[in-house]
Amino acid sequence: MNEKKNIDSKSEEKLPPGGHTSSLLFLAIGVIFFVQSLQLYQKDPSPSGSGTFPMIISGLLIVLTVIDFLQKLKKKTEVSGLPAGEKLSVTLKYLFPKDSLVFLLMSIAFYLTLEFGVSFMIASPIFLLISMCYLIPHSFVKNLIYTVVSCAAIYVIFTMLFKVSLP
Repeated sequence: MNEKKNIDSKSEEKLPPGGHTSSLLFLAIGVIFFVQSLQLYQKDPSPSGSGTFPMIISGLLIVLTVIDFLQKLKKKTEVSGLPAGEKLSVTLKYLFPKDSLVFLLMSIAFYLTLEFGVSFMIASPIFLLISMCYLIPHSFVKNLIYTVVSCAAIYVIFTMLFKVSLP
């Protein structure tokens, strides 16, 4: 009897604000990435082509997001029943807390840096080091070591394994 009560209470759990919206956002991102990687793949349609891995990952993102959305569709959110303006405000504050907003702005800065011609091999370690120092303050030496190891691994994997020249 007690187990049935626990099962019923789990089915009545509400999603956090933006529970449905986040799935749709990830679906849109997945579709955009899939289209972009498909265009890359069409330029070099081989298993080691530059679009193969991104296409697989973005395809998985789309499939898993659709499954997640269908599961969430049955549940109500914590903001169900609130006026639209209040619902939007609560949802945006939940979806974009301070740390997420900082990373969004850093990502935009990284993108613009690449767009203005700074080399990937220069911009990426700087972005990674700044990101890690933001996430794990007071560990600069460790963050520097992680950055060097990560960037070296990325370089080796893409240039030697996938035979992709990094910009």
